[in-house]
Amino acid sequence: MTQLAYNIPTHSRLSEYVSKVDYCDSLSEYKQTTEDITTITKRLFQLPSWAIILFRIRNVLVKPLGLKLSQDEDLNPGNGLPFPELACFENELIMHATDKHLKFWLSVLKTETSVIVTTALEYKMRLGKFYFFLIKPFHILIIKSMLSRL
Repeated sequence: MTQLAYNIPTHSRLSEYVSKVDYCDSLSEYKQTTEDITTITKRLFQLPSWAIILFRIRNVLVKPLGLKLSQDEDLNPGNGLPFPELACFENELIMHATDKHLKFWLSVLKTETSVIVTTALEYKMRLGKFYFFLIKPFHILIIKSMLSRL
């Protein structure tokens, strides 16, 4: 069962990279694995077709706002990572992206008993807060689905 928290896990190194946190969530799934953190992250981001359809709908809705659009190759890229890698440690991979409305950090952390996906946001303008308010239910739904498929 996926658990939801609204903070950066204490054993995560994400807080070393985030400049300011306006929103944060951590979703964890009980999972013991010997896979390395890069393999786990790549497996997580093999998105189901329904999630890709949601990203395509998002693109249509945000295009008039001038936000970056997700391309299909971004959603299932060749290197398996949907965002630029910021740091990689033995048990954690941290990615980061920025757009005109917000900064976005994503951490995939492997512990002895769980895999934890943490999202941290910094809103750069009111549009960022409004945008995330609208997509938050879908964000959590997609992350839960990703974790349950591990």
